Amino acid sequence: MSTSRFSTIPGAPAGHPSSVSITSLTLALRESQLENDRLAETIRELKDKVAELQAEKAARKRGRKGRSSKNAAPAGSDDEGQVDDPETKITSLAKRFCILHRPWVPEASFGQQPPKPSSDPSYFGSREQWTLGSSAEIYEVVPSELHHLLSTARISSVFRSAVGAQRVAMAHSLKTCAPRIFAKIDIPESAFTSATTRAESGQLQALLKWNVNKPGFPTLAPILYEPHSGRDRPFQNPVLPLILRVILFGPSSLTSRPAANSSGRKWEVSQVTIGGICLSAVMARFLISEDTELSRVGSTTNIDYEEAFHAYHSHICRRTQHIQ
Repeated sequence: MSTSRFSTIPGAPAGHPSSVSITSLTLALRESQLENDRLAETIRELKDKVAELQAEKAARKRGRKGRSSKNAAPAGSDDEGQVDDPETKITSLAKRFCILHRPWVPEASFGQQPPKPSSDPSYFGSREQWTLGSSAEIYEVVPSELHHLLSTARISSVFRSAVGAQRVAMAHSLKTCAPRIFAKIDIPESAFTSATTRAESGQLQALLKWNVNKPGFPTLAPILYEPHSGRDRPFQNPVLPLILRVILFGPSSLTSRPAANSSGRKWEVSQVTIGGICLSAVMARFLISEDTELSRVGSTTNIDYEEAFHAYHSHICRRTQHIQ
């Protein structure tokens, strides 16, 4: 709605004090709202960072206990099947959720199970709708006997912390083997030396945007498409399955049989999920960008990675439902 309808009082001449004051008030309110939105975003990002740090601290603590315990589970064993502790089970489930379902979990996703399944089209749209979809998917993944714990502040914090820690670990692991992954599409290893080399690489920039002279980065970037093809079929670039392979089975899986203690083997993953495809797409853009950490919004590029994940998820779900 145009603010001009409220900028003057009927009958007041141009430049009348009432006109100036109301216009100034309108601008001030608008600026105040923008500032509130920025503060809310900053608070949300700080909470995510705190959750990640808490998860890393908890992981180190569990590692110390495991080394000192005579009954510690052997390396590579699946926590989910070995330990009865609810927090350990939730942590394991959250790591799996991060990879196969959603790598970001809004704080408001816990409390009460939504009545509709996570695939319901009504969950595609605003952040509030996506939060409901995330909640529905969490309750689908977590066994029913643990549902009562999801409404507790402690368990919801454990879940979000584990998701954040897994996201950080995935990004770090992929960074170390990015040159091997992108060799598949003839990107030289030298392009991945640093954030500067990634920014200066014409090949990588051409994979991030259709027109390198335009500011901003399109959500459906060229990296998502098969090289030298049109824009009709996203998520066909051959690096995407390699990225997901590394996430599930480790860097060694690029050249040899996946290790027995890899997540994909332990979870007996036999098919690709929509969440996994979207995650690989987000990671592909992150790996060729100047950003050094996979935050919700890239610190250098300002790419909204979480929003991109939602967009990819909606795109695939809608096309799948249309085919059905």
